[in-house]
Amino acid sequence: MDANDGDTIDATGISGVITLTTGQLLVDKSVTINGAGADVLAIDGNAASVVFFIFRNPPGETVTISGLTIKNGRGGSFGGGIENEETLTVTNSTISGNVAGELGGGIANSGTATIINTIISGNSAAQGAGIYNPGMMTVINSTISGNMATTTGGACTTAGGTLEITNSTLSNNSADVGGAIHNGGGTLTITNTTVSGNSARDGGGTYLSHTTAMTIINSTVSNNTAARGGGAFNVGTLEVTNSTISGNTSTGDTAGDGGGAGYNAGTLNIVNSTMSGNMATREGAGIYNSEDSILTISNSTFSGNVASQTGGAIFNLATLQLANSTLSDNSAPFLAGGILNFGPLQIGNTILSAGASGVNLYVNGGGTVASLGYNISSDDAGGFLTGPGDQINTEPLLGPLQDNGGTTLTHALLPGSPAVNAGDVAFTPPPFFDQRGPGFFRVRNGRIDIGSFEVQSGSTPSPTPTPTASPTPTPAATATPTSTPTATPTSSATATATPTATPTATPAATSSPTATPAPSATATATPTSTPRVTPTPRVGPTPRPRPTPRQRPSTQ
Repeated sequence: MDANDGDTIDATGISGVITLTTGQLLVDKSVTINGAGADVLAIDGNAASVVFFIFRNPPGETVTISGLTIKNGRGGSFGGGIENEETLTVTNSTISGNVAGELGGGIANSGTATIINTIISGNSAAQGAGIYNPGMMTVINSTISGNMATTTGGACTTAGGTLEITNSTLSNNSADVGGAIHNGGGTLTITNTTVSGNSARDGGGTYLSHTTAMTIINSTVSNNTAARGGGAFNVGTLEVTNSTISGNTSTGDTAGDGGGAGYNAGTLNIVNSTMSGNMATREGAGIYNSEDSILTISNSTFSGNVASQTGGAIFNLATLQLANSTLSDNSAPFLAGGILNFGPLQIGNTILSAGASGVNLYVNGGGTVASLGYNISSDDAGGFLTGPGDQINTEPLLGPLQDNGGTTLTHALLPGSPAVNAGDVAFTPPPFFDQRGPGFFRVRNGRIDIGSFEVQSGSTPSPTPTPTASPTPTPAATATPTSTPTATPTSSATATATPTATPTATPAATSSPTATPAPSATATATPTSTPRVTPTPRVGPTPRPRPTPRQRPSTQ
């Protein structure tokens, strides 16, 4: 591309499709490229090359692209629509219908990229059909949809880099592993974002590989589908905070399949969140916690999850810690509609309210239960709740799952509920707030309520929390920059204008679960088939490392 450092290439007066006839647009200067709008002007790669190659020569270029549709690019191993090695910002654009032979159908980023108010759709690649990121990338106010990867990451794959997604939607993407998101290395954070309608074999919404980390904050993961882990499949460290995981489905029907909301084979922490209406063809409609894993749940709600076999809320083979939470209306026809436990379970200040079928708590094999006290169960919980303040065969008197304030749905405690002011007398914050967050204090009348919901009438809470104690992170600013056209150098002769068409836009060891169920006070005529052990989690393909910058291509 013929331009000088600092130039603005003004294409705001051009409409139609510019079809590349002599290969990619090589950008090796700091430039701003302004189009007339993504629905007005398109750059077509002619199914022959990547459309834009932002080339490191020398390092330090800054490139801004706005108001364009980038389509029909055909890259080799890295990048179909855009290959970036520098600092790139894309705003108010559409990146669609591009193909990479291996990595990054829409965008392959090994530099630093910011994507704002942009649609990334209908792209394909082996890994990272929408985005492949071994660099640093931020996505804000954007939509990533309808992308298809043959191996990992329909919407995006990160591989040793950092990816932050804020105020965005990832929908209807597909892959073998990680229908929307595959974290194959590095750190990934999604905030105020919806991940919906994606599909995969493992991890319909998200998939985290070994040694990776991901944080989901103030977000919704819904209506995703996979054989294992409809919402998420975690082999790394996953933190879910102030979020809703709902309506996801695990469709697998062989031993070890499960996890409608999530399948955990690593470390999973769920805080101030709701898991509701998830389904599993086999076990663990809420969470399937596999062997040698750690699952921690606090200030959260599991409601209306349904497993076709057992473990409506949780199927646990490893370490499970449950505190200040509410499990209600979960069901399964065999053994436990609530929790089926094969591992060490620690439970305190929690409500167990049975659903249409299955008991609240069934312990099998070598499973153990340590009650920290102050729990309520609508049935006898298998005789395992014997701690101080535990109440069994007691209806907790819960309202329906609904908006009671805050960012997630909760079950309110109705007047006369035995959970009110019946929690641990020694409890002092943190947490300072109940599941709903700031403004809904965790302690009223001098004593915590049982479950994830605190009735707010009564005396001033004590101690008074400081503002910095809020568990709700502050989302990043989402201001949209507006490009200002300046001087207008002419682009290179490598493009042929065709103005006729307009684009459209632990780690504790657990006992084998094959043991015969132990007799307990909860034994009924319900069939007592024993759930089978989980196979070793399948590991997704290893993402490719960050590529070495290529030599400058020859220009003609």
